[in-house]
Amino acid sequence: MISFRSGADDLNDMKPTHAATSNRITSIEQLEALYNPSFAMGEKVPKCVLSDTVERVYYQCQKALVRSRLWSPDAQISRSDLTSAGRMLAEFSGPGFDAAAYDSAYPRHLEKTIY
Repeated sequence: MISFRSGADDLNDMKPTHAATSNRITSIEQLEALYNPSFAMGEKVPKCVLSDTVERVYYQCQKALVRSRLWSPDAQISRSDLTSAGRMLAEFSGPGFDAAAYDSAYPRHLEKTIY
């Protein structure tokens, strides 16, 4: 994980906090070459990596989660009752869009393109 001081106007104001780096980074290219590979998923290296420092975290009240009945089976909708992505796209795309083919091919497509 890398973070920069907020308000950095240019590369000279950026100060990486990564422990393995003692040399000053003077270009975006150096920064990308140093950090982007550590976020690779399989063979795909990201073109951009964002990092932020969190000072405070506010989490949802546990009582609200209980009241939502999120884990209550009688409050859940069956997956077969939900509209598929293919059917939604068919509504927007109009005639000629094959919703069943889209839904059938999507799991394989997702595996290849998620990262």
